[in-house]
Amino acid sequence: MWGMSLCGACYGVHHICSIRCAHRLSGMRTLSRRGLMTEVSTVQDLRSTCLKEMQAAVARAYFPHELQKLGREASPGFVRTLDLGPLTLGKIRWGADIALDCDYAEDAYEVNIVLSGHLSWTRGSRSWSAGPGEAAVFLPGKRSTITHWDADATVLGIKIGRAALHQHLPAGSAVAGSFEETMPPSLDLRTEQGRSWVNFIRSTAGHVISDPVATALPAVRDSMVASIAAPMAVFLSPAEASAPPGPYMIRRVRHAVEQDPSRRWTLDDLAAVSGVGRRRLQQVFREYVGVSPTAWLLRVRLDRAHQLLAAPSGGGGSVSEVAYACGFNHLGRFSQEFRGRFGCTPSEVRARKG
Repeated sequence: MWGMSLCGACYGVHHICSIRCAHRLSGMRTLSRRGLMTEVSTVQDLRSTCLKEMQAAVARAYFPHELQKLGREASPGFVRTLDLGPLTLGKIRWGADIALDCDYAEDAYEVNIVLSGHLSWTRGSRSWSAGPGEAAVFLPGKRSTITHWDADATVLGIKIGRAALHQHLPAGSAVAGSFEETMPPSLDLRTEQGRSWVNFIRSTAGHVISDPVATALPAVRDSMVASIAAPMAVFLSPAEASAPPGPYMIRRVRHAVEQDPSRRWTLDDLAAVSGVGRRRLQQVFREYVGVSPTAWLLRVRLDRAHQLLAAPSGGGGSVSEVAYACGFNHLGRFSQEFRGRFGCTPSEVRARKG
């Protein structure tokens, strides 16, 4: 599935198979090994030039969707999925430029990690794109459109139940729905931690494919799900994203900003707090956080602003007061950056909670 070898039958026009090439569509399959009857995880494997067949396989593993072909097929595509109960992993390449109008379930998230090529998508009036090492984030019950999935784009798709993800959230992240309200629409997984997580997922899937009985015991399956879900919850949590682990200079910068969020921090200010030069601070942030110090600072300010605006009974103040308290002097830029991160304006958040 993730670099494994399958028998020739598995590469027919429409075959869904386990590692032992027993064809099945869904659920768990009972096998016998050394006299022990066990249930193992469902595996789908399909290689085809027929978009309808691939569409059906993707819908079985993920969510209902409408597919639109945007160009001629470039090559055979493939759909390979692994069902671990509350978690589904899949590696997909359509082999043609396509668009997908997706109707996501009320009880599951999806994160599509781009391994090659590019992916573009919209939700409401907002649009985003992702390349290799980046990921698209889709929320439960929110209709989204993948406007362009390149013919050669390969995506590692992760679907996880809401309950399975929420039990691994950092403390306070899911209070009053704030987790989903502030969840980023995309992830940058080109950091050391991000690459490590993606490699772990691929390794785990490969292990299950090569030895499906490894998931026979519920405790084993639960452990596999948890090992993938826990880092995923951290990546998706704005609170954690704004306070990443790292060397002492990052902790110093974080503490200083938290103590005085309204200050108009400059790169020189942050470097002075950290105890290292501007260039070194930028290198450390890019290595451990994945973005520059100023980009991180902007994210922290925006997350803080969202928390204040979402405070009940207007406790966080007016939009202009919140903007100023979070270090923004220009309301127009604040509104633009806020919409870019959260997909809505500051006034819309205040209206919902006011």
